[in-house]
Amino acid sequence: MAACDALGGAASPPAAQEAAASSPQPPAPRLADAGGVRAEVDAAPCLGCGAADAQVVRGEGACQERLAAAGVRFWAHRPAPEPLGSSGVMCHLADGVLLHPEIGGVRWRWLGAEDRALVVDCALAEALLVMSRWLAARGVVSVDHVGTYHCRAIAGGDRPSQHAFGRAVDVRGMTFARGRPVRVLEDWRREQTRSGRLLHELAEALHRDQVFNVVLTPEYNPGHHDHLHLDLTPGVHFLSRGELEVLVGE
Repeated sequence: MAACDALGGAASPPAAQEAAASSPQPPAPRLADAGGVRAEVDAAPCLGCGAADAQVVRGEGACQERLAAAGVRFWAHRPAPEPLGSSGVMCHLADGVLLHPEIGGVRWRWLGAEDRALVVDCALAEALLVMSRWLAARGVVSVDHVGTYHCRAIAGGDRPSQHAFGRAVDVRGMTFARGRPVRVLEDWRREQTRSGRLLHELAEALHRDQVFNVVLTPEYNPGHHDHLHLDLTPGVHFLSRGELEVLVGE
């Protein structure tokens, strides 16, 4: 499901839930290296560029056209497919983009690094834009994540994770404009605090408005104790929330 510019969307029927635990991700590409991704990119991304001179690549296809129209900085990206073990599944990006970490007024930081691009499917890029705008409106300036595209299976099995298609992201925390950190590990269970409320409201909004098809919180299982897993599994509308797991669809 592709996210819209505003929180909203239509319900999807259920399917098997993504249950991948957090695991080491491959290093995210540095922005300084992005010039070599495609010959058509004339210059490497510029961290110091303002909105007026930021490089925007004309999109290929409807999703990338929408990103370009929204002013999102990205580069079309087609890494070679790679096999997922002996499963016969090929990890790949159906509509890949290399996404500048400044998205919708929020800086997305890979393990705290400021200069790492996000390797994603374009549908995930749209969802991140919607999520970023929601967070920016509440005073958040950065998000700490631990990976997007990663060729691996769901923990405990051989079914491919949505990370294998660049359609998932794991979020560990974020930071308010005045520097106050929000950490899923510490703050999820402090629902009465500002940080805890933000995390709970975020998870519920992303599910309610179908920005993501699957929202897994620390209450899903021990493997998610320190992060929110957000993905675009086709045919699912699922939120793990306390003892009640919300599954919408036929």
